[in-house]
Amino acid sequence: MKRILIISDTHRNRTMLKDVLEKNIKNTDIVIHLGDDYEDIDFFKLLLEGKEVYQVPGIYHPRYRNGALPAVKTLKIEDWNIALVHNLEDLFRKKILGDINFYGHTHKTEIFARDGKLFVNPGHLKDDFDRGFAASYAIMEITPKSVNIKIITLSGRIIKERIIEKTEE
Repeated sequence: MKRILIISDTHRNRTMLKDVLEKNIKNTDIVIHLGDDYEDIDFFKLLLEGKEVYQVPGIYHPRYRNGALPAVKTLKIEDWNIALVHNLEDLFRKKILGDINFYGHTHKTEIFARDGKLFVNPGHLKDDFDRGFAASYAIMEITPKSVNIKIITLSGRIIKERIIEKTEE
């Protein structure tokens, strides 16, 4: 089993990001940052030592805008295809969908399924509240046969959870 921390939309709030990392890093194998100031994570290289880190840029990043950084990153973890993106529209425009698709941008937490694919927005770490939504992040525990995704507020309250089992193909 792997444990993955998924964060998005930190918007230079490195204090909040540091708090989330410090609370979760000990039991985390992989950290994913879904953009809008994804370089914020680079300030914590020492804390992240020995961890896998994946990042995608937000839509305002100059290298996203000029195409120098890919909008979508794909991974295979524990036999699940995973797509990472900041703006969900990029997944559909590029026709790249994983079994699990993580996105940010809206700052609104979501977990939903469509056409056999799971979509997850962990929310934001911009401020205590932004756009009417409390700051949050996601934790995913993944095995070759199952996934448990929790969206968690800074106080540690689980506000959304989804468990899925892999179906035989």
